[in-house]
Amino acid sequence: MKKIFIAFVAVACALSACSDDDTADDLSRATISITPDAIPAGPDGTTTQVTVTSSGDWRLAGVCDWVHPSAEAGKSGDVVTFTIDPNTSEESREAAFKFFTGSAVAPLKIVSEAGYSLTLLSEENMTVEALSTDIQVKLHTNIPELAVAFSDGGGDWVTYVGRNDVFGNTVLKFTVAKNPDYDDRSTVVTVSGMGQSVDIPLTQNRIYAINIEDTAFEFDLAERSFSVDVNANVDYKVMISDDWITQVPETRGLETKTLTFHLGAATTSRGGKITIEGAGITKELSVIQKDPNATLISFVDKDFVKWLQQQGWIVALGSTSGIITEKGLAATELSYNPSYGTQWTSLEGIENFTNLEKINVMSNDLSEIDLSGLTKVKELKCTRNFRLALINLGDNPIESLSPLGTYYSDAEKFTMIGNKLVSLDLTVASYYVWYDGITSIDVSGCPALQTLKCDRGERVKSLYLKKGQDIPHLTKNAATEIVYVD
Repeated sequence: MKKIFIAFVAVACALSACSDDDTADDLSRATISITPDAIPAGPDGTTTQVTVTSSGDWRLAGVCDWVHPSAEAGKSGDVVTFTIDPNTSEESREAAFKFFTGSAVAPLKIVSEAGYSLTLLSEENMTVEALSTDIQVKLHTNIPELAVAFSDGGGDWVTYVGRNDVFGNTVLKFTVAKNPDYDDRSTVVTVSGMGQSVDIPLTQNRIYAINIEDTAFEFDLAERSFSVDVNANVDYKVMISDDWITQVPETRGLETKTLTFHLGAATTSRGGKITIEGAGITKELSVIQKDPNATLISFVDKDFVKWLQQQGWIVALGSTSGIITEKGLAATELSYNPSYGTQWTSLEGIENFTNLEKINVMSNDLSEIDLSGLTKVKELKCTRNFRLALINLGDNPIESLSPLGTYYSDAEKFTMIGNKLVSLDLTVASYYVWYDGITSIDVSGCPALQTLKCDRGERVKSLYLKKGQDIPHLTKNAATEIVYVD
């Protein structure tokens, strides 16, 4: 009995071994193929059919959220439809699927090309001033070639310069020509490529203008009205310097308008100013009522004239002439000490301000100060005029003066004239001696001089005195020789 059981087991094992061999043979003989075996898709996506040929039933493996197969299992000859979503990213992407039957595998590769994007990062609307300028348009894009176009003839005044890709963004550079007209001009800059486009409206402002043909008006002293034609393309306001000038009301707009002003009667010469201002533009009108019997004063320094007019001391008739006003005649003190800025180079004409008692013209660029036409000046401050070579005090009651301070001088010769001058200090600080240019000093025109300090170092070779002139308190350098003149 035991022998029979062993024999049965042996037969069963043999049969079992035979069945496993048959299954292995079936798996090794399995085949599968697909057509096509790769799907290329553009950025817009696609739908593609894949035909499966297999030796047995098949199944599909693979998961991708942008690929959608119509079936995941089937039989030989079946057609599977793959739907690929559009690629909205800026990078290409890949997916892999596998068809199985038995031990046979057929891979399927799907490639979705990157989508193209074009996004404007700059302002949606651009405005530039009338002057020539450079502008930039900033974009985010992966389009390799971009086209640029302009509407309404914009290409005549806007030039595309080039492209620069920096840190993942794209900058387009343009040059805008100067606007020669009194009107704004506009264009739309269109940037396009690969079916994408952006529009950037660009406006260039007009030339802002306030045009006035005549800006200087001169009349007699009688009451009157006069008119001014103003041609403007901006809003403007009118400002008047003096209450004897008034504007006659009228409607105005952004076009040529006639402004009318009224002048009150005057008893003496006077000047005023009308300012028309708008959009950063300023136009000044000079208005003068002139006494026909007034004496015209001549000047040399235009900046001196401007200052005198600003003080109301004169009515300027041009850049170097004017008529003195009552305020100018009454003035007792003149002070202009610029330190930095516009310096006067001449005081010619100062003799007409006959009531001046104090004069401060420090830190200018005067080479001569002639006060001989005045008689009331008691105080003069004039240091730091480094070219100063002559001072004439005439009969003014100035008894003591230190005209150069302790500063060096660029003048080679210094001359002092003053009938009432008693004490004159021309010493220079030791640390300025080497910079000093004075080689001779002339005080022969100072008959009342009792004290003179003129030690400016060995460079001063000559001190000029009038014959018979004696200065009891004289301090000079040993190298300085006294020379007497007639």
